[in-house]
Amino acid sequence: MKKTKYPRGVYVAMICLSMLFAVTYSVPYVKSVFYDGMLAMTKVSNEKLGILMTIYGLGEILTLGIGGVIANRFNHRAIIVISSLGTALGCLLFALFPSFAMSLIVWTILVFSTLFMVWGTLFKAMRLMVSDEQQGELAGWFAGLIGLNYLIVNIVCLGVYSLFGKGNDVAGMKAVFYTFAILMVIFTFVTSFALKKVGIRNETALAEAKDGTTQSFFSDLKAVVRYRSVWYFGGTLFCIYSATVTITYFTPYFTDVLGVAAGLAGVIAIVRSYGTKLIGAPLGGVVAGKIKSVTTTIIYTFVGAAACLLVTLLVPGGKSQGIVITITVFVMLAALFNNAGNGIQYALPTEGKVPVRYYAAAIGFGSALGFLPDLYQHVLFGYWIDTYGKAGYSYIFLYGIIASVLGMGLLLIYNVDLKRQAKIPEAVH
Repeated sequence: MKKTKYPRGVYVAMICLSMLFAVTYSVPYVKSVFYDGMLAMTKVSNEKLGILMTIYGLGEILTLGIGGVIANRFNHRAIIVISSLGTALGCLLFALFPSFAMSLIVWTILVFSTLFMVWGTLFKAMRLMVSDEQQGELAGWFAGLIGLNYLIVNIVCLGVYSLFGKGNDVAGMKAVFYTFAILMVIFTFVTSFALKKVGIRNETALAEAKDGTTQSFFSDLKAVVRYRSVWYFGGTLFCIYSATVTITYFTPYFTDVLGVAAGLAGVIAIVRSYGTKLIGAPLGGVVAGKIKSVTTTIIYTFVGAAACLLVTLLVPGGKSQGIVITITVFVMLAALFNNAGNGIQYALPTEGKVPVRYYAAAIGFGSALGFLPDLYQHVLFGYWIDTYGKAGYSYIFLYGIIASVLGMGLLLIYNVDLKRQAKIPEAVH
């Protein structure tokens, strides 16, 4: 297989951007690692702490599409710098004035500084680095680097938490948020410099970006929603993200049903979340580059994820070592397939010939559809576990299988649509 090589500046910019990405999105999801620390810092109940993610989930739905359209009118480096410094400011405010009231303010700031215009812009920056033909493979490597950097950021923050906390959760969390703020400032400017240094290498994308910049907001929005690939991307993200959330519930399944110790279950969760992303995302990119089809590659990942989840559903629950090992293996494989598809799905609009001037809007609008599960899936899964106990997990895993099958069916239809539209030169994909 011919190995794709990028200029050194592209590698540097991709590494810097992936680190900034990992720090940025570690902040709103901080309770997934420091749950008890967040409870101590806000002094609220579990239910009230969940309000923070409700705010963030609403932000995903309400701001991503609009922000993506607006982002197309501004320089991508400027958006990344201003938004990232806003995130650093939010972290600093929460560290200085820890309370539930401040957390509500900070998470509202995060809606604008980590979602709104910057979400689509981060992917647009990648689009401008290499040719459209290289987008699938680059997206895979980028997602893999994000997985690695998430791991690094979490390890650093855990060390800071232990060093400064010493039994005091609030002190430990203050140190974590100070660390977030410092890292955000450092990687904001490093990334901005790296993006400026690499410049824009996709000349076709640059020409598209300059074309039509005088159109009105509503003209841009109307143009974006006309691309069927944007809707297919949103539907694909919805299915992949639904399966992703499903797989995270193997952590309580291991402790509640299989009787695995919480510490071991946590180690398995880290490997499942970050280790499989580190391997799976680049692998998906390599396959997409080899067969020259992002859509077909994601279809394969949906099939693999559904098959592995089906095995875990059929294996009887028990506490024997053999059952635990079997389920662990297939959970890891399901996560590997899921991350392989997740890493390259943001190249779908490119494969659908969405011009770069609409790319941030396409990612934003599609993501608003794709992240809809945040509004209901956690509540639904919690209800199933509370109401049906161990059987509730079976419903959860079945949900993930159905989501993967639906995603596979959606992209099979899209593949046919792509082939048909390829015969029409001026078709809107």
